[in-house]
Amino acid sequence: MRKLCITVVAGLILSLGSCKKQPTNYEDLSDNKEMAVLTLQKGINGRQDLKIFPQEGSRTTQISVNYGGVGLPASAINIQLEVDNAAIDSINTARIARGEEAYEQFPADSYVLDKTSLTIASGKVISDAATLTYNTEKFDLAKQYIIVFKSSNTAGYKYYNGVNKVEFLAAVIEKEQSKTGWIASASSEHPGEATGLASALIDNNIGTFWHSNYGGVAATYPHEAQVLFNSEVFVTKISLHKRQAANTTWFKVFDLYGTTDGTTWKLLGENLETVADELDAQYYPIDPQYLKGIKLLMKSGHNTSSTTHLAEISVFGY
Repeated sequence: MRKLCITVVAGLILSLGSCKKQPTNYEDLSDNKEMAVLTLQKGINGRQDLKIFPQEGSRTTQISVNYGGVGLPASAINIQLEVDNAAIDSINTARIARGEEAYEQFPADSYVLDKTSLTIASGKVISDAATLTYNTEKFDLAKQYIIVFKSSNTAGYKYYNGVNKVEFLAAVIEKEQSKTGWIASASSEHPGEATGLASALIDNNIGTFWHSNYGGVAATYPHEAQVLFNSEVFVTKISLHKRQAANTTWFKVFDLYGTTDGTTWKLLGENLETVADELDAQYYPIDPQYLKGIKLLMKSGHNTSSTTHLAEISVFGY
């Protein structure tokens, strides 16, 4: 009897052990789509900015799709890519509603997508890649362009977070250039309150200012101030901040020069004028070009004072 009991207990233990849930093998092949998604690389990271400046021939970027799920796909997953013009129209409709300019579509001869069909092979988790080649010289830097590619598959797989599109933006955004390493000088200075030195012109502080010499024998018009960059900058415009005070004893008419070598200067703008009592930045566009420095030749003032001052010079470009 005792032997029988031991045999029954042992059999029960073996039976219970055989009913225990087996661990999932993450290398099992399965076409179960309930626990699997596709991820469009780059698409999940938001809009992608393509570098089109400087305009130096063609550049490339790639598009691929990943598989994520329990196990690995048993069957190959075929994926298609196509330009989504409806998505572009939707984006532009929203921009126009916000008072923004619509994006331009990529010029037809500006890009090539080397393939529109991708495959995630059986047992693999990433597709081959499609290469987007775009010619930077085909884009107008004054405009902004967009292209949207849509990914789809006939196997019925869903996309992670529903993202099955990737947007590429080709645009250059004009921005203020860093002044680190720049050197400012002037035909005269008057050290004193709020510095009075030429270095104040590029210290990113409109509360300080440069002032021409007014002690002893005061400096008279014309006055000069120049800024040399630490490297070549593609310049589109400059801005000037006057001294932040309620006075108009500063220059009115000036010529703007640029240099590509730090020595030879060429005229960029002649007889430009400042607004006497404007405390905010005043902007002066130029023909976009590479420069290594700028110079202001101040020719006359807003009143009879022979001295002048200026708080800040800023440079904008790509």
